[in-house]
Order: sequence, then structure tokens, then C-alpha cells
Amino acid sequence: MFAILLKRGTQLTPETLFPFSQVTLAQTIKLLVPWKGTVEVVGSPEVETAADARPGLSPAA
Repeated sequence: MFAILLKRGTQLTPETLFPFSQVTLAQTIKLLVPWKGTVEVVGSPEVETAADARPGLSPAA
């Protein structure tokens, strides 16, 4: 299973993946299918950090 981090409110579609990620995912699937592997791709919503929850704080760069 591949879990892909999404920005808040973004749906997981082929169009929301970066082109490099699209290519990498397609190549990985091509490698796994002949080995009878199954592939599931799910979107993982962005989690709220402490900085998101408390106004005035910003994450360290």
C-alpha cells in the first residue's frame, strides 16, 4: 500500500500527484504485478501540527 500525503482538502487523483510521483508509482506497479502483488494507493490527510493549532507559531525552517 502506498500512502500519499495530501494538502488539506485535496482529493487523491492522478492529476494531484507530481509528474515524477506519477511515473514512479506506475513503474512500481509494473514491477509488482508480475509477482502477483497487489497495489493500493490511498490519500493520507495532512495532520495538524502544534504550530497549526496555536496561532502566532511557525514551524522551524
